[in-house]
Amino acid sequence: MKMLTQKMMWLGMVLVLIVLTVFGAAMMGSVLGSKPKEVPVALVILDQPAELPTGGTFAIGEMIREKLLSSPAMWIPRKRLGKDWINANITERW
Repeated sequence: MKMLTQKMMWLGMVLVLIVLTVFGAAMMGSVLGSKPKEVPVALVILDQPAELPTGGTFAIGEMIREKLLSSPAMWIPRKRLGKDWINANITERW
């Protein structure tokens, strides 16, 4: 318990807390004020529906697409691109 009575130990702990607070505030200052502008997002669904034992199909990719595109938070303008365009542009870039 002699450690708790030493002034240098308390000074070191306070110094560490101050440094962490300063760096944390500096990081938050750069993150909180930023707003993304026209960030391109691609939703590529190339999966095939799964066959269920009951005879139906389960198209999880289409379900995800419908949920994302029907959301009012997705206010950005959208373009629907075909598979041919996607395949041509992906192979050109890579």
